[in-house]
Amino acid sequence: MEMPLVSVIIPTREEKAGIGKCLDSVLRNSYPLNRLEIIIVDGMSNDETREIVKRYMAQYPMVKLLDNPRLVTPVALNIGIRAAQGDIIVILGAHSYIDKDFLSQSAKALWEHPEADCVGGELRSIGEGLIGESISLVLGSPFGVGGARYKTGGREGFVDTVAYGAYQKKIFEKIGLFDERLVRNQDIEFNSRLRRHGGKIYLTPAIKAFYYNPSSLLKFWRRNFANGLWNVYTTRIAPGSLSVRHFVPFVFVLSLLASGGLAIFTGIGKIVLGLIGGSYLLGALLASTKIGTRKGVKFIPILPLVFFVLHFSYGVGSLCGLLSVWRFSASRN
Repeated sequence: MEMPLVSVIIPTREEKAGIGKCLDSVLRNSYPLNRLEIIIVDGMSNDETREIVKRYMAQYPMVKLLDNPRLVTPVALNIGIRAAQGDIIVILGAHSYIDKDFLSQSAKALWEHPEADCVGGELRSIGEGLIGESISLVLGSPFGVGGARYKTGGREGFVDTVAYGAYQKKIFEKIGLFDERLVRNQDIEFNSRLRRHGGKIYLTPAIKAFYYNPSSLLKFWRRNFANGLWNVYTTRIAPGSLSVRHFVPFVFVLSLLASGGLAIFTGIGKIVLGLIGGSYLLGALLASTKIGTRKGVKFIPILPLVFFVLHFSYGVGSLCGLLSVWRFSASRN
């Protein structure tokens, strides 16, 4: 039986540092090259991204380059989906790369689970240097990211969402494309819409992908602040898309601010603030010690700080989103 045609869609913008490794990982996959289509949708990059892609195009006829003049990720994805010829649509990021059997295992999972409209697997983050490695460990920890099974190596089964999913193309014809109003969370919103229409998403650890996380605390703060901000905006645009775990950092920050304000005036406030802060510190220390015993004691002193930067910046982002969502809504009308 002939293998299904797979279309891999990669949105890019100023990705000269990562696009080569990403493309190499796709082209060196165990999936037959003659059943593969790679569509790069570029946001008019001014660095060497487009030149790098064109060099691959000269060698591999299945590599294609399309333009995304609107510079928004879901727009790029939709351009790629409309142009795709494949029966299976795989979404990747240019700052990621995939395991050698990623495509084969994705096609296999869709074949073995015909009830699934999307399959995905484990997403492992990679960082450089002590800070970058610590960030990657935090992003793979249940204390860091809660119940996101695709980040923490969850067991096989049906889930609410996956990263870098492989979709049956027919699902886009059934429920529509990615929501172009969303700068972030477009995949989470789409997967939520998929489930609301009776679709299913299957996760198997046999599918593995890797992505580069920030390697400085400042960049890590900025990224998670933006994630928290867009959680609120996403909820405004597409209610019900996000789960409770996406707003736990917001509750944490709000509780710190509220108890901190009370602590200025009352003894009860000081006690509540101490309980919240102490409980969090204890949890962070226990999680850091557990990680450190497996990955190296050098990480134990820095991990509590990284956990705090993740949760606090994320929560502050959500708080700022809540305070500015009216302005955001007005700008979209």
